[in-house]
Amino acid sequence: MMCVEYMKVQEMRKIWIVMCAVIVVVSLVSAAGAATNIMPNPGAEEVGASPYSGYPQELLSLRGKAAEFIPIEGWGCYPSCGYCTWGATDKEVHSGKYSAFLTVDGSDDRGVTDLNICLGQTDGRNGKYAFTAKANTAYRFSFWLKGDPAPAVVYVRWLAWKTEEGLPEDREWRDTNLIGSKRIIPSAEWKKYEGTFTTAADTKKFVVRIQIPLQAKSQKGQTIYIEDVEITELTEGRVK
Repeated sequence: MMCVEYMKVQEMRKIWIVMCAVIVVVSLVSAAGAATNIMPNPGAEEVGASPYSGYPQELLSLRGKAAEFIPIEGWGCYPSCGYCTWGATDKEVHSGKYSAFLTVDGSDDRGVTDLNICLGQTDGRNGKYAFTAKANTAYRFSFWLKGDPAPAVVYVRWLAWKTEEGLPEDREWRDTNLIGSKRIIPSAEWKKYEGTFTTAADTKKFVVRIQIPLQAKSQKGQTIYIEDVEITELTEGRVK
């Protein structure tokens, strides 16, 4: 009888050990597959009253007017041509209390606009506060966007710097692989967009830019809202 009981105890121990091993393996796989969002303040929820919010003052531009509230970190404005207002607003939200926005204020003296709201802190020239890049690495991005009144088209591109200092002369303009289309036709409803891009061997810093592209006679008041941003490194074995 004692022998039988002993065998039962040993069998239960084996089962318990196997179960523990399975739990450990599953946990490790889950941890390995989990991607870290490198975008701080992804929903633009952490805001400050501009222009004294703790936001790097060197990134504030006269062509990109800061709204009453701007995200403290994680976002930027790149007014390449024309004028705009950007920041955080509670007028349109996908989740939480705020979303980031960019509104067209007008064209430059040539009558054109090229305006960008950036996922990452930059003014489009200074890459000092941009994301630190891993060389030859694929990244995935996603975000929710709506336009009201919407511009005709929006592009998603990325900006790279080839030095840690992020000097203007070290910039490179590059395209992303937007899933499903090469461009976004904004609507008055929130919609999720995602895509990928891959850094080069010499990429040191980067940001993703959501661009109201070069166009003549952009309508004043055109606005895009962005929320719930994710930027993650694509690991081997994940769907790209």
